[in-house]
Amino acid sequence: MNGPRVVSRGKEVSVAWHTEAGGKPRVQLATSADRGATFRESILIDEDGPVGRADVALLDGGRTAVCWLGRLDAKRAEVRVRSIGADGKPGDAIPVGEVPADRSSGFPRMASTGSSLIVAWTDPTNGFRVRTAVVTDP
Repeated sequence: MNGPRVVSRGKEVSVAWHTEAGGKPRVQLATSADRGATFRESILIDEDGPVGRADVALLDGGRTAVCWLGRLDAKRAEVRVRSIGADGKPGDAIPVGEVPADRSSGFPRMASTGSSLIVAWTDPTNGFRVRTAVVTDP
């Protein structure tokens, strides 16, 4: 249900995943510069009880973007995007849209244009609709 997502380009590989190991829900990212032969230490993306459902995309300049469902409360979640610099430092989480925290909201997905992202997610309120947003230079 909440498995990892992998993206690669040339020698770059990034993996984002949700885990609840040790009873602590979180979203993490690991990156590789050698086609996945080795990975740098994982980067914590969200540890505030996220729902998960992570996706990952590569941006220009060696940056990586992760989107996921961050928890607002027991019934509501938020589609969020965070970019991670080539230096491994995460930027601020950017809220993109609100959805129910249950399974009806599906999995948000991203596509990179190089410097920007197109984010799509299911909005099950008032009938099922696909919502999209462009995140410019995250």
